[in-house]
Amino acid sequence: MKQIANIKDIRTIIVNVSEKIEDKYLQDFTYNSLNLQKINHDKNDFIFTNYLPYSNNYQIIIINKKYKYILPQILEMYYVNKKNINSFDLFILDDFFVLYKDMKMYYFQKLDYKISDVEIKEYIVKKLKINIENIFEIQKETLQQYQIDFNKKAKEELINIKDIKNNSFKIYLLSILLLSSLTFSYFAFFIDNNSKEEILNNHNEKVKNEIEKFIQNNKHKPLLQDFLLIMKELKNYKLNLESFEYKLNKVQLTASALKKDDIYLFIELYKNKLLSNKVQYIENESKYKVVIDVQLSK
Repeated sequence: MKQIANIKDIRTIIVNVSEKIEDKYLQDFTYNSLNLQKINHDKNDFIFTNYLPYSNNYQIIIINKKYKYILPQILEMYYVNKKNINSFDLFILDDFFVLYKDMKMYYFQKLDYKISDVEIKEYIVKKLKINIENIFEIQKETLQQYQIDFNKKAKEELINIKDIKNNSFKIYLLSILLLSSLTFSYFAFFIDNNSKEEILNNHNEKVKNEIEKFIQNNKHKPLLQDFLLIMKELKNYKLNLESFEYKLNKVQLTASALKKDDIYLFIELYKNKLLSNKVQYIENESKYKVVIDVQLSK
């Protein structure tokens, strides 16, 4: 059992892509994704990259080299003596959930707070663009038995990214950096000339003034692009920005939503840049409110 990494021993990030990366580029794509998100990792760490086709994401998993397996893998024991199950199955445990597709592990996520089965299902539909067909709550005793059975059987090991044939990624990376540079230049022009009204929509006058002041003061800085992307995601997840304050490359946002899972989706999106977050339910207004601190680019 020492070879199985527990949830607390596993780090993950999600990277959005336009299409699946060719295997020959996958190693460099993975390392560059970790570096861009400032994820520290040892050269001997075990790193596994899994493509999620329905949402065009990659889940990158990092564990210590002493492990060969991860705890979400042991849920495959549910399928022992079962054949030809073609469905999305959701397994919910105390501190994580794991999604299986056609009897194979598809995605998993740590649970930092108590959330209902319905909320998890809605979260997955929005985040991963799939519908869950079966939901199973796994008790502690069942999990322990699965671990025992898992250690007895021949099992398929995850493929370390280092074992995938590498190829030069420099041209691809250069094109991405060039595109990013052009995108930032476009954003700066875009804000000045076209779409300020769209960004300011649905905000009260105080917030509008704060946004305009922030844009004017940071027009030619990389952090502006970070800020604009946050504004876009707030709109995508139907969060209403109530206030924000910028100080030392950190922005503190107060936002609200009618649905708690919209807030959790937004928090998950920025979890690697979050310095802190606090979610509460405002009963007299029948809405959820979140206060978060987000690190912006310098």
